Amino acid sequence: MFRISKIIKKYQEDKDKQPKQSTPGASSGGPGGSDEAVPPTAGEGKAPQSGRMSMAGALSKRPGERASESQLHKLYLEGLEMARYIYTADLTHEPNFMNDVNTFVLKVINLLQSGDRELPLDCLTDYPTMEEHLYYHTVNVCIISLEIGAGLAYERSKLMELGASAFVHDIGLKSLHVIEDTATVLDKEDYEMIRRHPEEGVKLLSSVVKDINPRIAEVVMQEHERRDGSGYPRGLKDDAITEYAQIVGLADVYEAMMHQRPYRRKYTSLEAVSTIVKNKKIFGPKIVKALIEQFGVFPVGIPVQLNTKEIGIVVEKNPEQPLRPVVSIVIDSTGHELKEPKLIDLADNPVIYVEDCVKEELKV
Repeated sequence: MFRISKIIKKYQEDKDKQPKQSTPGASSGGPGGSDEAVPPTAGEGKAPQSGRMSMAGALSKRPGERASESQLHKLYLEGLEMARYIYTADLTHEPNFMNDVNTFVLKVINLLQSGDRELPLDCLTDYPTMEEHLYYHTVNVCIISLEIGAGLAYERSKLMELGASAFVHDIGLKSLHVIEDTATVLDKEDYEMIRRHPEEGVKLLSSVVKDINPRIAEVVMQEHERRDGSGYPRGLKDDAITEYAQIVGLADVYEAMMHQRPYRRKYTSLEAVSTIVKNKKIFGPKIVKALIEQFGVFPVGIPVQLNTKEIGIVVEKNPEQPLRPVVSIVIDSTGHELKEPKLIDLADNPVIYVEDCVKEELKV
């Protein structure tokens, strides 16, 4: 097991131990109250131009990529359609909509418990359109929360409550009629109005759903609370915030960091983990550790650049060595795309390490 408080320090120590000059091709020999801290500047630390230009084609070689009409893809689309409906329909005429949410959550739990790792990967891919980012965010937060819950060894009944809570965590935005505005940069007045959505969400659920599960209502009310008291709407601290709410709150922040917003590019996985660990008083260490164990410092599917200047895609985690995943090299040290990807397990190659995640330009 590893200690999350030492992850970033260990990452830097690993880099500092390595020679400043790397041999090209060396791998060939081996098998708050705010949700975010200060965003990184768009375009920092870009990958070599030749590598970035070839990345789109190289990504198509990702091992194990599934057909677009697979079971999990259909399930994701089912959740997406449900999110669209819940956030746009008049729910006063749909008092049983939570039954549909529970059905979707149960399907996700069954898929995750079957060992399928592709669905969590979908949570980290780019939104096809920013105009519908709230719906993608809803589905993603649900799946990420369930992954954290699984990492905490939750039994199925608790996973059901957690997943349903996560799916409706932002439902109060309906009452404020600001759903469209969440895809734009907010001014102070808009932001203050959005801070009311937890209370509006509880009011909506209580008025529509008969005998709403109180644990679900607690999550909707508390998921923006933070353990240091910096959250909203009530400034709760420590264990006054339920564990479900802390999980959904962390999933909410992590998902937001891993995707572009109108005012910034998306964080890399390393930046996201670093920021979360740095703000250790905001989220409980047990929950943060579960997130990292489930997704890794370098999640599967993330493009990374090695100290050899090769670029590859993370294809497998090493749970006991989260800084040393298995990488499929798709671009060589000179920036040329390989005809066939080359696998390297960094746990078996101590002189090779991840130098950085491949960063993307802000899309406009």
